[in-house]
Amino acid sequence: MSEFEWEDGLRQLDSALSLNPASAYAHFWRAHILCGLGRAEESLAAAHRAAELDPLFALFRAYCALFCLYMGRTERAMEYALQALDVDANHPIARLALGEAFSQSGRHEDGISLMEKVQTGLPPGYFYIGFLAHAYVRAGRRDDAVRLRTALEEQSNSRFVSASALAFIAMALGDLEAVFRWAGEAADEHDPNINLSIRSPYFHPLRSDSRYTALLRRMNLRP
Repeated sequence: MSEFEWEDGLRQLDSALSLNPASAYAHFWRAHILCGLGRAEESLAAAHRAAELDPLFALFRAYCALFCLYMGRTERAMEYALQALDVDANHPIARLALGEAFSQSGRHEDGISLMEKVQTGLPPGYFYIGFLAHAYVRAGRRDDAVRLRTALEEQSNSRFVSASALAFIAMALGDLEAVFRWAGEAADEHDPNINLSIRSPYFHPLRSDSRYTALLRRMNLRP
């Protein structure tokens, strides 16, 4: 997946699953590839199958929540996130996904409070902290989103900060020039987070720009 060889990766995983249909990890990585290819329903189904096969591994249900957010299914995302948290109450992706689902459903301050608590235990530039920037903007707290971006940009001068995280936060602020700059850098870094999220509603405002098509092709994805 990190080499953008989507179809080849899918064939290899399908071959692995033909030998061992009960491989939760094979279904999980198949979900990632399908998401990158824009096959959202199949992606969610594959991630759900992984969760069925290994119900005590919170990561799989946390990603089901993420894929639901990427499909605009807020209530279902909330359900999956809560299921993941039943297994691991401190799972960061599940907590951030739940906070974002709260915000999308109008519970902005509940979502922000949850995500701010998670943020304190995460490394700078953790991709999904970008949900916090989107929640800030929805709640009318744009200045907080700007401060979040500024802090990460300053930290990037002395340590690694994911370019995809900066692209995600720039998208919340509607700074399309910064989005394309950081997303392009993330593509060059072969960051899987940009592959997974680029077709999601979060990045829909880019679609009318020819640079969006160019960005997809840079990752060997069809427009």
